[in-house]
Amino acid sequence: MPPPLDVVLTTDPSLRRQQRALLVPGEVLDALGIRPGSLASVHVGSRARGVWVHLDPDAGARHDVALRLDARTASALGVEPGGHVAGRLDAPAVLMTPQPMRLDYPQAANRVVVSARVAADLGLTRGRVVLRSATRTMTATAWSPPDSDRQSDDRVRLNYHARLLLGIAAGGDERVQLSPWPDDRGGRPVATLLRAAAQRVRLRLGAPVRFWLGAPSLSLAVRSAASIDDGQRVARCSAATFDLLGAEPGDRVRVSWGARETSVRLFARPGADLDLSAGPAIVDWSTGRTDDEIPDDSTILVPAAVRAELGAPRDGVVDIRRSTAWLVRKRAVALTLPLIGVAVSVAGLSLPAEVGAILLVVATLMTLARDRVPRVRSTVALDG
Repeated sequence: MPPPLDVVLTTDPSLRRQQRALLVPGEVLDALGIRPGSLASVHVGSRARGVWVHLDPDAGARHDVALRLDARTASALGVEPGGHVAGRLDAPAVLMTPQPMRLDYPQAANRVVVSARVAADLGLTRGRVVLRSATRTMTATAWSPPDSDRQSDDRVRLNYHARLLLGIAAGGDERVQLSPWPDDRGGRPVATLLRAAAQRVRLRLGAPVRFWLGAPSLSLAVRSAASIDDGQRVARCSAATFDLLGAEPGDRVRVSWGARETSVRLFARPGADLDLSAGPAIVDWSTGRTDDEIPDDSTILVPAAVRAELGAPRDGVVDIRRSTAWLVRKRAVALTLPLIGVAVSVAGLSLPAEVGAILLVVATLMTLARDRVPRVRSTVALDG
C-alpha cells in the first residue's frame, strides 16, 4: 500500500450541494493506486474526514494544483472558502480476487471474509470495510476465520448476492478494491458523541422488540428516484422486497450506509410486480453480468436528499430493514380497544396485579405474533 500523500486543499464552490467529495487529478489516483469513487481520509492538523475521491475532469486546464473539497467538508476541516491549506490524503486499499463464500461461513451479503493478516495490515476499525468494483460500491463487515489456512491473503469471500450487487462476472480477472472505513476526528466532538449516544440508546431500547418481531436486513443496489419522491423521503422497491422485510407499503424502514442510518417510507415501485421467471436465472457466477443487469428485486430507488444525508454514492449498495418502532406504534393504534377490553376483563376477575400485567403482556405479544419474521440460519454445519 502506498504511503499517505501531502497535498494542498481548497474549496470548490460548485460542490456546495455535494457531500464528502474530493476532486483530484488522475496522477493522484495513480499514486495512491485507487479507483475513482473510492473512500479515503483527508487530514488537516488534528481533524480528519472520510471523503469520496473523484476524478477532476478540469484538472488539466487549471494552474492550481490544490485538490478541491466540497464546501461542507472543507468547513469541517477548517479550510476557508478560497483559501489553501496543507493536508494529507490517506487511502489504504488492496485489490483482491473475489471467491464464493464457504457454506459454513456467514452468508449475509454485508459480511465478507478476509484473512487475519489483511485485516491487520489495513487496520480495520470495528471490521467495517468498503468494497469497490468497476460499477458498484458497498460497505460490509469483515470477518476472519479462526483457522488461518482457510483464507488466502489475496482473496476475499463474498456470497452470491454480494457479487450480484457488485456486478462481478464469472470467468474474468476483475478484482475488487478493499479499503477500511475511515473515522472522522475533530470538528464537532460534542455533536458526534450525542449522536452516537442517541443511536446506542435507541438500539438498546429496541433490542427486545427486534428480538421478538425480527428485523431482517437486506442489501440492495441504489438507483436514482423519480423527481416526485425527491422531497418526500420516499424510497421504492419491488413487491418481493416487502415480503422479505415483513413490511407493508407505506411502512417506515431504516436505511443504513456504513455508520449512518436514516428513516424513509417505503412504497412499491410502479410495475414492481415482476414475473421472476422471466428474470435472470439464479446461477452462481453467471457470466457477463453488468450493472444494468442487476434484477429489479435487488434494487431500491432512493432520493438524492436521502443519499446525501447518508453520504452514500449514486452507485452504492445500502442495507435496509423495517423499523420495529414504527410497527409497534402502528399496531398500538389498532390494538387500543382490544387491549382495553382485556384489561377490563382482567380487572373483573380480581386477579393479582402481577398476574394481570403478565396476561396483558402475553395478549400483546400474541397479537403482534403475526408480524414476526422467522430467523434464518446464516451458516451450514459441515462435517470434516
